[in-house]
Amino acid sequence: MTERVDSQMDGESVSRRAVLGGVAVGGSALLAGCSGVSGMFSDSDGGDQSDRPEAQLFPVATDAADDACQPASGESKSATGPGAAEWFAYGGCGSYKTYSVVPEETYWILSRTDSALLTDGSYEIHEQVGTSWESQQTVSGPQGEQKERMSKYVPATEQFRIVNVGAGFYVEVYGPNPSSTV
Repeated sequence: MTERVDSQMDGESVSRRAVLGGVAVGGSALLAGCSGVSGMFSDSDGGDQSDRPEAQLFPVATDAADDACQPASGESKSATGPGAAEWFAYGGCGSYKTYSVVPEETYWILSRTDSALLTDGSYEIHEQVGTSWESQQTVSGPQGEQKERMSKYVPATEQFRIVNVGAGFYVEVYGPNPSSTV
């Protein structure tokens, strides 16, 4: 597929290609009182409530050295698997995270910034086409301190990769877990 659509959402441009949901919404209400997925989506989130996420997914691969990320607190976190570090471009945590997914299902990507170093949530989504990873969507994510953005993506393949293209940010991915759909 080679369809290309450029759109403006919440004052930030989103460039997308191939199969994707294409909805991006922002606002601090999305995370208010959130522990996990519960309470993350309101009726005004701009999406169809029938496709709410089922579970948080964690990266299965990354380019982080030694699969370890060093936060400012000093305690190292794994770069992959349950409880993996959620940030890019800091503490050796690498520039991409790869997620195993169910093709043609909806996934929600929450990108957020902090008040210190990770203040540019811009990223690309890549999917493996043949033997190479190709960009499928570019998101001009949250910019500045304490910002967040929720984007919706529908992958065509069994894995997608979120690639940091800014100064760094935090990311969480929600949707159907491929291991629970087998």
